[in-house]
This record gives sequence, structure tokens and C-alpha cells, in this order.
Amino acid sequence: MSMKRRREQPNVNTQLVEIYEDLASEKDQVRLKAAIALLSTTSIEVNPSSEHVKTVLKRLIRGLCSGRKAARLGFSVTLTELLAQRRSLGAVHIDGFNWGISEVVQLLEEQTTEERDYHLGRLFGSEAVIQSKILFQSTVEIDQWQRVLDIVYQLARKKSWLREQCGWVLTKVLRALQLQEDGIQYAQILLERLCVHGLAGGPEGVAIWMIASKLFPKIPKPLGVWHCQDPLSRVQELKRAFTPQGSLTKEMQENSAHLAQNGSWNSKPHFAWDVVLGTLLENGAPNLPDGPQQITFQDFWAESVDNTLFAMASSNERKYWGFQISQRYIQDAPKKCIQAICGKNYIRCLLHQVSHDESYLHQIARQNLDAIFLRVLKEPEVATAIIGALLAPQGHDNFILIIQNDLFERILSQVDFRTMRTILPLFDRWILRPHAPDEKTALSRRQVIIDILLGVLRPRPIQKNSHRTDTEHHSVASQFLATLTRHAYFQIREDEDSLDAVPEPPFSSATREMFKSRILSCLTNLSIKGSDACYPYDAVCNIHKWEKQSDLISAVFEEDDISSKSIRRAWKALRKIHSQEQSVDPERTTQLNAFKLLLSTAVLQVYNGDTDAVNLLDEVHDCYKSLIKRAHKGQNHGSEILVEILLSLVSKPSLLLRKTAHDVFETFASFINAEGLQSMSKVLETDEDITGQAEMFELLDEEPEGTASSDVDDQSTDEDEANSSGTDDHLTAEGEEDGSDKEDEELAAFNAKLAEALGTRKDKEGSDANDRNESSDEDMNDEEMEALEPHLTQIFRDRKNIPSKRVERKEAKENIVNFKIRVLDLVEIYLKRQYTNVLATNLLIPLLTSIRKTKAKHISTRICKLIQDYFRRYRPKDKLNATDGPTTLDTLRKLLDQIHAAAIKHSSNAYNETYSNASLLVSKIILVNGGNMVDIDQRYELTRRISKEDPGCKVKPAMFESWKNWRLSMVNNLQRDITA
Repeated sequence: MSMKRRREQPNVNTQLVEIYEDLASEKDQVRLKAAIALLSTTSIEVNPSSEHVKTVLKRLIRGLCSGRKAARLGFSVTLTELLAQRRSLGAVHIDGFNWGISEVVQLLEEQTTEERDYHLGRLFGSEAVIQSKILFQSTVEIDQWQRVLDIVYQLARKKSWLREQCGWVLTKVLRALQLQEDGIQYAQILLERLCVHGLAGGPEGVAIWMIASKLFPKIPKPLGVWHCQDPLSRVQELKRAFTPQGSLTKEMQENSAHLAQNGSWNSKPHFAWDVVLGTLLENGAPNLPDGPQQITFQDFWAESVDNTLFAMASSNERKYWGFQISQRYIQDAPKKCIQAICGKNYIRCLLHQVSHDESYLHQIARQNLDAIFLRVLKEPEVATAIIGALLAPQGHDNFILIIQNDLFERILSQVDFRTMRTILPLFDRWILRPHAPDEKTALSRRQVIIDILLGVLRPRPIQKNSHRTDTEHHSVASQFLATLTRHAYFQIREDEDSLDAVPEPPFSSATREMFKSRILSCLTNLSIKGSDACYPYDAVCNIHKWEKQSDLISAVFEEDDISSKSIRRAWKALRKIHSQEQSVDPERTTQLNAFKLLLSTAVLQVYNGDTDAVNLLDEVHDCYKSLIKRAHKGQNHGSEILVEILLSLVSKPSLLLRKTAHDVFETFASFINAEGLQSMSKVLETDEDITGQAEMFELLDEEPEGTASSDVDDQSTDEDEANSSGTDDHLTAEGEEDGSDKEDEELAAFNAKLAEALGTRKDKEGSDANDRNESSDEDMNDEEMEALEPHLTQIFRDRKNIPSKRVERKEAKENIVNFKIRVLDLVEIYLKRQYTNVLATNLLIPLLTSIRKTKAKHISTRICKLIQDYFRRYRPKDKLNATDGPTTLDTLRKLLDQIHAAAIKHSSNAYNETYSNASLLVSKIILVNGGNMVDIDQRYELTRRISKEDPGCKVKPAMFESWKNWRLSMVNNLQRDITA
């Protein structure tokens, strides 16, 4: 029986096996430690054998072809250091080791079983050989340098998926050659072999060529590749280099087509983009007349990025590259390049992708948008370039998408007012030429832009010690107002020098009315009481300035003799007020500023075509002469005229007029006399019906409907209508019956006309003529029926034009209710500012009367709160101010009697507390101003006795309970405060 032969175990160095294993580790520290350990075995200090060094070289080169973990990284670094170690030894040799660079390169060319790993290994090995600098030794022939370059270029030619990596390796080689003494010689060979292999026309070739030209300015360049031997000389040639298969040989095109079919794609843009764009940014200076001409950053971006990567037919993959490139340069590019980056196709693609959440490119588009906003936040001046790109003529097609994504608002909200001054001219050019297909679209686009600017120019919170910001806001707002006034009231005369300022399409009447309306809205938002800047005055000054330039522009508004005279008088008064504002005491300055506001607003109403504005302007001017000129003498004549003017302003739907009335009334509240308060009281006591409307608005000389545009207070009006919508329930049954009777009368009159036309009118006995002739309509021939048709048409037209009485009553009630609400605003201002004035007590009885007469619950609730606040605001130390006439306790006692008399007749459970507050208020005033409690007690005792004896007395016991509680808790406090 034969014995099995024992297999001999190979002599394996387990330490080296572990080292090679660690070289493929994914941890950097482990790879580095293994590389140091392996290099220590080949160091001359340990006297390595030639076989060991050869084995290590072979093993490292074969390891470059391994795709295991991070093997290529670890083995390439170790190979580089090993070759550098051999180079540094110089004349020191290892016995039996006679390998040179030729043998090492030959190892790189040995084929392995896996083609992909083999090509990657060759590339990593070539890079290691080059980085070791062993090729640049004087003892190494230049042919070996060329041989290694050919290996890299052949990989780039045959394997398109390695082409970019090969180019990247060679660009790093060029940077390393800059440090070599004779690096220009090696760089020249690199460029020559680049052209020999037909790679100079691709993006890798462009990058290599440009880096070589930058690092070695005197390097000889091959001829016949680029115009003037410069890739930046012609934009179309450079664009072709970045176009797929644009400058490739037939063999490379086939390889690229095969790669595309296999679905291989690099998600990152080619590194050559950064090389070219970075060079163009560095060469940002203009070309010299005698020097070589180069394309600009803007030219290349427009052709190669905006018109290529973001073209309509471009694939999602190429658009993805474009978004990555754009995001990078939006963050870092100079301000002058931002407008080119935000090109037409880029903005279109960006907005489309952002608008669709399920889009493939939605996320990267959102990142681009965030990059734009971040750049504006860091550098607000960039907003001018971005807005300029959005408003450029080629960007008008994206207008709807820009508005839908709130792009203007989000950008403008980040800029300061200094930057806004440079942005406004861009919007002005857009307003002039919105590139709209028709007039209706132009009006819509212009209105959208103006509304956006109105929102941006709303007064912002001013930080402490930031007067500069307030001044800049005023400057921007005035600039915007000047633009609107020019467009609203004037038109540019067409000549060769002003073609750019002529609107296209021309401003229609509807467009100018829109401008006027937005002027009033702008003034409403900007007008702040107490501000040194009177924006209505600025608007009037702009109009006056443009009127003087009659050779350039012509006014749209045609003035008659009356209005022209009134405007000249008002302008003279305005100039006088403006000159006196800074030279008088603060109180008088406030009064002058109020009249400047009032006069300016009235002038604007005249220019807006308000039919009653001329009379209003004359009244304001007369009031100014009678009130201001006597104010410094202690006289307040003319205040009743002022109140009538302010009442006419608050009766209109314009919010600007109402705010103006409030500001002026608050300024002159101390000047209001009894006649002025009586005018306000009449409004509160007016019946809420058609008769009351006729009386009230005839008194105020109401303007007719259809006047010029104004900033209608939509929000306040809607609120008033909402509050008054429920007031129909308060209509009395008698009113409903009367309305029904009137509507029945109208219906009967209509039926009578119809019957008369048809010949079927009833006789006195109520019998129908039809009963006597059942077929009377059959007796009509065609001609008679045709003759009857116009009469029937007219009857039904008249019926349709007659408004329903119910609708008229409802509208009348709403008008009076809304007017009362606005008058109550004035009353509230007066009671806050003049609660120590004896005249303020004159409002108590009208307020109580209005509670009784109104059918609107929100008005009665508002009045109750006004009286309650008046009662709480008046303190024991507040003496009455009797500047308007002698104040006597008898007047206050009579007022207390009137309040109690009204409570006896009209008090109710809902408003008993209000009557009680009014009574306690007058009682407090009597005590504070020297009266005694005895008179007050006698009045309350009399009312108590009447409430017990008279069954019709409306006073509730709660009124007396309130009096007792107030008397016990307040008398001692009043006496103590008075004597303190």
C-alpha cells in the first residue's frame, strides 16, 4: 500500500499578506500605516534583495487593477512613494536589481483578465509613475515621458468613461511641471501628444490647453488647432468643445455612443467648465485694441450654458449639469456677471422646475432659487442685476411664472432702500414697454408690477438711531411717486431723443386711471402723521415740476380757467406754508403741516378729475386763510368750515381722504367750536332711511357717482358692510309694510300700462274686457302685432330701469350707517384729545340720541364704548378747559337733567349702563369743577321717585345701584385728590 505524498507548504510571508490587505482598507490611517510598513521593507537601510523589490513592484502594479474596497488608492500611493524612493537613491543600487523606468512601464501595459480593472489600473499606475517624478531625472530619456503620456491618451481615446479622469490627471501633471526646472519642455510634449491623439478639441483638451498656457505663457503651441492658438478666441469653437461629440474623432464618437446606450452618466459637470469659467472671470478686463481678442464670460455663458444646457430640447441630465454650474457661480461670481447667469432659458427652466413638486429637477432648482436669495441677502447690490435679468426683454416670456413664484417680492424684501433706487428705473422701463401682445395684457402687467412695488415700499419698522434708513425710504418713495405722476398726468412728446421714454403700447385711459388710483394708494400707505415728509405734497411738486417742462412732455389733464386759478392759489399757499414750517414754533408747524397735507390732497383730487374737487380746494384755501391767520391771535374762527370740509372727506370711499381728515381733525381738535360739534351731532342724529340720506348728502353736496378713481377703502368698506349686513333685522314691521305697499303700487302701475297696451284693462266693475271678447288677440293681424312690439319693449325697459324701493332703502341705510361710523371716528379723536374741554360734554346727548335712533347694533355698541372710555379717562385732577366760552355749573346740571330725562323715556336693559355712565361722568365733572354732591343726590332722588310713581319710566334699578357704589368709593378719593 502506497503512502500519500505530503504536499509541501509554500513559504508565505504572512506579514506582507496583512500589509497588502491593509492597503485596500477604506480607512485612511490603516492604508497609510500599511504603506509605511511596506516601504520600510524596501528601504536601503534594511538591504533588501532584488527579488523582494521586484515582487513588491509587481504586486503593487497588479493591485492597481483591483476593484476591492480602496485598493487603487492605497496601492497607487504606495507605488508613487516606492518609485520616488528608488529615484532618491541616485547611484545607490541594489544587487541584482537592474530595472529601469522602461520595465516599470512595461508592467503597466500587461493585460489582465478584467478589462475595466485593467484600464483603471493603467491610469492609476501612470499617475503614480508621473507623481513619483522618476521620469524627470536627467538619466531618464524623454521617450519614456512620451510613452507614459501615450498610455494615458490611449485610455482617453478608447474609453470615454475614463476620458475625463485622464484629463484631470494631466491637468494635475501640468501644475506639478511648473515646479520642475525644465517643466516647459515636458509640457510642450504633453500638448503635442494631445493633438496627435485628437483630444485637443474636447473639454479635456480645452482644460489642458488653457492650464498649460496659463502656467507656461511662452510655451510653443501646436498650430491648426484653435484660432490664434487660443480656445477663448471664438465662442462657437469653444461651445463646440462642450457639445456632445462636437469635436471628437469618428472612433471616439462611436465609443461615446456605446457609452450612452449603456446608460452610464456622470452626475457632476465636467471639470473643464470650472477651468474655462474661472479663466474668463480672471480675464474680466476688456480687450486691448492691439492685443488678442478673447470672448467674455457673458458671451460664453450665453452660448454654452443658457442656450445649450438650458435649451428647450436639452435633456434632464444636461439641465442638471447646468443647475449645478449656475448654483456655484451665482454664489461667487462678480456682480457684473449675475445678469448673464440669470439668462432667459435659465429663468424659464428654473421656474418651471420649481413650480412642479414632482419634477425630476425640482430639488436642484429649489437649491438654485435659495442660492439666489442667499446671495441677495449677503450682497443686496446684486439684486439690481438679478431684477435686471428678470425684466430683460428676453425674459418677458417668463413673466407669469415670475409672478406665480413671488420672485420679485422675495428678492425686493431682502434689499435696502439704497439698492431700491437703482432697481426702480428697471421697473420704470418695464412699465413703459412690457412687451405685451395687446393693450389689455399690458395693463395687467403694469398693474401687477406697480402693486408689487407698492407692497415693498410700505413703511418698514425703523430701528433705533436709524435716521438714515428713514431718509432713504423717503427718497425711494418720492422717486416712485415721481414715476407714477409722470405716467398718470403727462405724456412724452415723441422725437428721436425720447423714443425710449415713449410707452409701447401707449397708455390708455384705463391705464392712466390705474396710475392715479395707485398714486392715492401709495400716499395712503406712506402718509404718517407727524412725519416731516408730506408725500402728497411731494406728488403735487412732481406734477408742478413736469408742467414746467412743456417742451418735453404734455399734460393729459385739461384745466379750465376756474380750476387753473384755484390750483395757482393753492400752489401759492403751499409754497408759503412750506417756507414757514421750519421758522415757527412746533405747534404751529404741526398746524401748517396739516394744511399742507389737506391742500395737497385737494389738488390731487382736482387733477384726478373729481367734479367737486375745485370747490373743495377753494373751501380749503379759504379755511386756511381764516383759521391759520387768526390762530396765533387766539381766535378760532373758521373751525366750523373746517369740520364741514372734513365731513365731506370722510363721506367719500377714499381711504386717503379719510386718513387726511383724521390727521387734520386731530391737529385742530382744540380749535373746534360748538358749531363744528353740532355739525357732527346732526349726522349722528340722522334717520337711517332715504329721507335722512337726502337731507344729509344734500347738506354735504355729495359728489356724483362715476368720478375719478380713488383709493377706495376696500377693507374698511367690507367691514362696514359686514357689520351692517345684519341690520336689516332691525327694520320695523311698519317699514316692511310700507315698503310692500309701495312695491304693490309700482306693480299695479306696471300692470296698468301693460293692460292698456294690450287692450285688456279692467273696467270699473272689475270685469275684464277679455270676458266680453275672449279672443280679442285673435282679431289682431300681423301688422298690429308688429306695431305693438316696440310699446311692449319700452314698457319692460322702463320697468327694469325703475329701482326697487327695497334696494333703495337698503342702500340709503348702508350709506348713513357707514357715514355715522366715520363720524364716530372723529368723535373718538375729539374725546381722546379734548376730554377736558367743556364742549366735549355737548356730544353726550347726541350720542345717546343716536343709540336710540340707530338700527345698526355695531353703532350702538361703538357709542357705548366711547362713553365708557370718556368716563374712565376723565380723572379727578382734570379741570375743564373753558377756552370756548364761560363754563358754569348750571350748564352741567342742565346736562345732567337732560341725561336723566332721556333715561326716563328711552333707557333699556341693553343701554341702561350707558345712560348710567353718562350720568356718572357729568356728576364727576361737576364735583371736580367745584360742585357739590347735594345737587347730584337730589337729581338721582327725583329720578328714583319718578321710576316708582310713573309706570312708563324706563330707568332700571341698576342705574341707582351704580350711583350708590360710585358715590361710596369715589367721593372721598375725589376730595382727597382735589385738596392734594
